[in-house]
Amino acid sequence: FTSWAAATRNYLGSHTDTNVIIWSWCGGVSHASKTDIDTYLSLMSGLEKEYPSISFVYMTGHHDGTGLAGNLHIRNEQIREYCRANNKILYDFNDIETYDPDGQYFGDKIPTDNCDYDSNGDGKQDSNWALEWQNAHPGAWYNCDAAHSQPLNGNLKAYAAWWLWSSLAGWTGETTDVKEQGVIQPELFNLRQNFPNPFNPSTAIRYELGTSGKVSISVYNTLGQQVNRFDLGQKEKGAYEFLFDGSGLTSGVYFYLAETGYAEAVGKMLLVK
Repeated sequence: FTSWAAATRNYLGSHTDTNVIIWSWCGGVSHASKTDIDTYLSLMSGLEKEYPSISFVYMTGHHDGTGLAGNLHIRNEQIREYCRANNKILYDFNDIETYDPDGQYFGDKIPTDNCDYDSNGDGKQDSNWALEWQNAHPGAWYNCDAAHSQPLNGNLKAYAAWWLWSSLAGWTGETTDVKEQGVIQPELFNLRQNFPNPFNPSTAIRYELGTSGKVSISVYNTLGQQVNRFDLGQKEKGAYEFLFDGSGLTSGVYFYLAETGYAEAVGKMLLVK
């Protein structure tokens, strides 16, 4: 529970351009004591003070089938409480294994990192929430290798990691890209994050035009398939809000592409039913 801190210093000594550090638990949290986790938190805090220009990301340990009364859950809560109290950056790996994309909670059903859970309260993991969701939502997830787990859970962890790294790099949820004409200035076209997000069943997509132009909004699933397109016609300079209704879609991640005659921008939204 201590050697990683020295390894971090050694690494940073020869990688001076590094600005983010995360150490991933394997099964260590399951057999850690309160003192062990206190040591982890103390060493992380010490590294933060030594390297103030680096973002240190804390992490929880994966499910092991011991449930809410198990040592793993207690130690994960110890990490969470410390991060909340001290405004730390936490990649809550365990929490991502606790909910399916519809927001259904499995933490009280003795889940494992493989997404197995107890469906009837008899103390045995007889079902798998990830496989159930995958089977019910064909085409709404990517097939991939996910060590110790299922493809869907790997997808969810990848989405969370992408969001975390992008946010640490300065991304605010707003994306403006150029279609053809070099760098487009935000005052000419600005696509904002939809609100609310996650949403069910509708959400507002807001955008601002610095000059007039025809506007269209298209919605795509994670496979890149267009599921909706809305031609909004000619719009004058100003701020606009388009209400998107996802009633006919299944739960999952979707991308909305806003296009004008001179620029395009993409946003990401989550439908949870």
